[in-house]
Amino acid sequence: MNSSTKNRKVVLFLAISVLLATGLLIVFAFQDIAISEQLYNNESIFGIAFETFGLWPGILPIPIFAATWCAKKAPTEYKMIAIVFLAGGSAGLWYKTFDELAENGIVKEIPYLWLAVATIILAVVIFFVVNKLHINTLVKLSFVCEVGTVYFFVYNVIGGGVKLLWGRWRYFEMLELGNLDKFSSWYMPQGYNGHTSFPSGHVMASCGIFIMLLYVIIQTKNKGAHAFATLGCSMYVFCMAVSRIIMGRHFASDTVMGILIGIFVFTAILNSSRYKKVYNYYRYEADKVKRRV
Repeated sequence: MNSSTKNRKVVLFLAISVLLATGLLIVFAFQDIAISEQLYNNESIFGIAFETFGLWPGILPIPIFAATWCAKKAPTEYKMIAIVFLAGGSAGLWYKTFDELAENGIVKEIPYLWLAVATIILAVVIFFVVNKLHINTLVKLSFVCEVGTVYFFVYNVIGGGVKLLWGRWRYFEMLELGNLDKFSSWYMPQGYNGHTSFPSGHVMASCGIFIMLLYVIIQTKNKGAHAFATLGCSMYVFCMAVSRIIMGRHFASDTVMGILIGIFVFTAILNSSRYKKVYNYYRYEADKVKRRV
């Protein structure tokens, strides 16, 4: 497939994504409140579980990517930096997990001793598992987790900026007030006011799971494997979106915009000069393996 054909496919994919998202956003502009009223249940086990662990796909690539650098023949100073990111990524992941547990009253406050223990255990497990991998697997894992790490920082900058500018009240915040007078449609930015419903950060984080699809794509040309991975990753993101509405943390339109931002960020990363070259190389290697078989 030549470069122009690939570029047309990327443009077509983005165009379809925008059209679908636009259609949903138009519908949700009139139905956001009704959908939230129907689905809201802040004691839902499903909702609490996704709220607690939903950020893992967005954060976990950071310590894994750092561990791959520790396993490579890299200069000592690079490995020292990698160890810092391995520990920091593990700590950040567990901090957000315990923070969500505290938010939902499952624990009274963040247990910092358990946080430290969990951080050490996770960092050590990741370090030793990654160091046992075959070099071919290691370099592919390093690539997809680097993409995931870049995705984490980019979506936080973009999504965080939009959140601050939009100032949309969350559904549960309005329930605590006792009325819905503060409701604003997704297309009406309120400016900075401390409220951050639009777009959904958890949904953007959940889109990080698509690095699993990326790994499958560079590992094999098997269309069935691609379809299965696409379905699995998409279902995870869909479940996250529904869970955010159930918990009253976001409206349906917030989740749609979170997914759309995730799509654009991933597409931009993989089509940048740095990552496009590596991605195409692995796709070519997978194709050679298929032809040999």
